[in-house]
Amino acid sequence: MVKIVRDFNRLFHRLGEAAVKTKSPPPKRSYFTRSYLPVSLTFIFGLGLSLVGYGIAYQWEKAKAKVILEQRADNLAIALQNKIDNYIQVTQALAAFYNASDEVTRQDFLNFSQPFFENYPGITGMAWAPLVLNSERSAYEEMLKAEGFPNWRIHYREEKRQNIPVTIRDEYLPITYGVPLEIYQNIIGYDLFSYYLIKPETLEKVRKTSKTIATNKIALITDAEPAFILFKAIYPPNSPKDTPSTKTDNYFLGTAYTIYKISKIVEESLRIISIDDLDFSLLDESAGTEEKFLAFYDSSSGQIKEYLPEKKLLSSRDIWGLCREGNTCKRSLKLADRQWSILLLPTANFEDRSFFSETVITIGLLLTASLTFYLAISIKYTSELEAAMEKLKSTQAQLIQAEKMSGLGQLVAGVAHEINNPVSFIYGNIYPAKDYSEHLLKLLELYQEEYANPSETIQDFAADIDVDFIKDDLPKIIESMKIGAQRIQKIVLSLRNFSRLDESQVKLANIHEGIESTLIILKSRLTANGEKPEINIIKKYGNLPLLECYPGQLNQVFMNLIANGIDALEELRDRNNFTPTITISTIALANKEIIIKIEDNGPGIPEEILEDIFNPFFTTKPPGKGTGLGLSIAYSIIVEKHGGQLKCISQKGKGTEFTITIPMVQK
Repeated sequence: MVKIVRDFNRLFHRLGEAAVKTKSPPPKRSYFTRSYLPVSLTFIFGLGLSLVGYGIAYQWEKAKAKVILEQRADNLAIALQNKIDNYIQVTQALAAFYNASDEVTRQDFLNFSQPFFENYPGITGMAWAPLVLNSERSAYEEMLKAEGFPNWRIHYREEKRQNIPVTIRDEYLPITYGVPLEIYQNIIGYDLFSYYLIKPETLEKVRKTSKTIATNKIALITDAEPAFILFKAIYPPNSPKDTPSTKTDNYFLGTAYTIYKISKIVEESLRIISIDDLDFSLLDESAGTEEKFLAFYDSSSGQIKEYLPEKKLLSSRDIWGLCREGNTCKRSLKLADRQWSILLLPTANFEDRSFFSETVITIGLLLTASLTFYLAISIKYTSELEAAMEKLKSTQAQLIQAEKMSGLGQLVAGVAHEINNPVSFIYGNIYPAKDYSEHLLKLLELYQEEYANPSETIQDFAADIDVDFIKDDLPKIIESMKIGAQRIQKIVLSLRNFSRLDESQVKLANIHEGIESTLIILKSRLTANGEKPEINIIKKYGNLPLLECYPGQLNQVFMNLIANGIDALEELRDRNNFTPTITISTIALANKEIIIKIEDNGPGIPEEILEDIFNPFFTTKPPGKGTGLGLSIAYSIIVEKHGGQLKCISQKGKGTEFTITIPMVQK
């Protein structure tokens, strides 16, 4: 039955397009025409209306699918780009470690690199390869043998995986330090200049620039799994920057590099987002045609594959045609000096979403048959169908707006998550730093007591650095750092409270937290900007209990109402002696209801349009500034979802007040 309806859908969709271009000849005046003309006209009218309804529903479903697809593509690109940037920082940190140290021992290298393996699952190897001249080769090999590698020598590995001594030449780039030890202790001495998987032009670029350089896709020596290498050249601290001739000849000391598994990086990125019913390919746009493909994600199995299955080709998919429209399904990524891209492929489950349009055409056909037999009620059916079309448009716009707010919530949650990790690291180290500084200051005091007459050199140095000032100011500096970290943590908490991506069901929530998180999101619009004064926020919070509600949707209501107040105040913000103000009040009533009032002292709303402000698409803002959906969606969330009331009291020139009344317990 479903297949038959879908076939009818495609047929009627084509008929609807052709009907616009086709004109029927005038009918002949016969007995048949005179007797059945009303019925025939009713049938034609019903069929045409069904086709129109199907066309609108089809376009609505297509628009919704496109919004969802673009949002998920953006979320995936943001998550993957953030993860790539984090891994690039590991390579840069390793190079900075070498640049900042006069001498790095094997144990130093191990101690520094080991924590990265615990926090970055995508890392499969880290190593240091110095530049060794031919005149230094023998001495360098003897030094490494003395460190516990008796069979160590500079060699390379060919495609048959046999170790072969390197032929004599002017320079070598042998792997000297590497982790994990169980792998690198067997490949110490590999000459990167001779390694067949690394292109010579890549290493040439490494030694000629201070930037991070990435390779194309390579197969790991251990398990042949696809990976890539990030190189960072090491130069003396005071060497000239980005001058190829001088660096190549005189300053290049070697390179630090890290190896990353592509599949692990993709897996980490997918943990914080959802791309249900969407496959995607990861491509290296900087590589040749044969090396371009990196990995494929199969949503049906949740696995990342090293090949592109034939059944997943784009030519056999995308019945909506979404991926043929611009860059809907493609997003670009930046990996050091290389350009990657993501190509999304909608699965059959994602494409098979035309139930509403099928329902519309099916109902239309049934209505047409009914109209043929019951001509007397045709006007009633027609008016009902027209009302359904209007509601369909409104629902379409509201769904698109809801998807955008969902995307904003995901973006806010992702930013909060990325900020939280480094801030927690900083905050967690402040207390040890405070203890260490107190101990050092105490030690300094003991030295001053025990050695009251230090040498003249020490006295001069103490005077130069102003020891007394340091003893007084250092605890203050650490305390300021602690306060700053605490403030950032509060901001992160507010962002997470605003997003509430995991709270799509009715839950107990703190209303004041939702309002505060919304104010933080809108803070840039509230602060002073050039000649425009700051918008004052007056809070009159009552003692509220936890409210049973949909927290994420209530945050959307607060966002819409406060943003509308800001828009209204923008019109008067340039006036002299005017203080733009938004007042937010909350109170709990004895009848188990909560009242929230949001009031501004803006220009107010004229009485003649006050009754229309909650209607969909009604707006007084100029084109491009407002959609007319904010208050309509807010009204739907408060009244329909929470069983409450949303009222507006306004008078032109005297400001506007929105009053929200919500029961404490949802039915």
